[in-house]
Amino acid sequence: MKTHVSAIRQRMPSLSACILIVIGILVAIAAIYPRAFTSGNPNAIDPNAILAGPSLRHLLGTDEAGADIYTRIIYGTRLDAEISLFSVGIAYAVGVPLGLLAGWWRGALDEILSRLSAGILAFPIVLLALLIVGSFGTSAPTLIAILALAFLPQVTLLARAQTMAVCARGYVLAARATGLRERRIITVHVLHNITPQLLVLSPQLMSQAILIEASLSYLGVGIQPPAITWGSLLLDASNYYQQDPLYAISTGLVVTIAAALLLVAGDLISRWADPLRRR
Repeated sequence: MKTHVSAIRQRMPSLSACILIVIGILVAIAAIYPRAFTSGNPNAIDPNAILAGPSLRHLLGTDEAGADIYTRIIYGTRLDAEISLFSVGIAYAVGVPLGLLAGWWRGALDEILSRLSAGILAFPIVLLALLIVGSFGTSAPTLIAILALAFLPQVTLLARAQTMAVCARGYVLAARATGLRERRIITVHVLHNITPQLLVLSPQLMSQAILIEASLSYLGVGIQPPAITWGSLLLDASNYYQQDPLYAISTGLVVTIAAALLLVAGDLISRWADPLRRR
């Protein structure tokens, strides 16, 4: 009986995992349907309530134009979520196949991809973003492309390393010895077994995407108005931290907490992916 109860407890998600799932669902709702959390208009201004403090009408106060800060933070969730999800998704869509092929075939392809990945990783992401933004302008698609390019080497090298490790195991060698097609071995035996390790990296990259977007906006080269992002709100708040400290604190806390929660999610995924840590 005790063994059965212990087995059930091991299968049950931890409290921290449940909390992260709930928060993730709330963030998804806020990104898809922000009106579920606020009925206000993020672009509505009130000249009579400029940099006003928190109240029942304005939970976090108002900004320099009299717009509701809480409403603008909620509406900024959508664009930040799109930037992080699409940039990481594109990096995975391109990097995982490249890493699989490089780890499976080795040779010249592996050498070329490894050198290119190392060259991109050696270049600071923010500086790379500044150079590209200066050439092509600032927009959400441009920022997504920049982040996808910056994340691509990490995904490719991880997929390559995991593929090489899995290919050395007995069941893959046995599958090759029995004459199974390479495509089936790669998709069924290799990709299936490296997926947990690949998932560990995704929340970390999403966290980096949020922080990089905030950094670029803080430097004045991020997404431009009327689009709303957490980074653009943080830039606006930085000019009024003396008159209204809550304006800057609330926006900065949203960015910090979002990035921290994604890092915690990555740690939970790594525990799930590692049987020894899961036990």
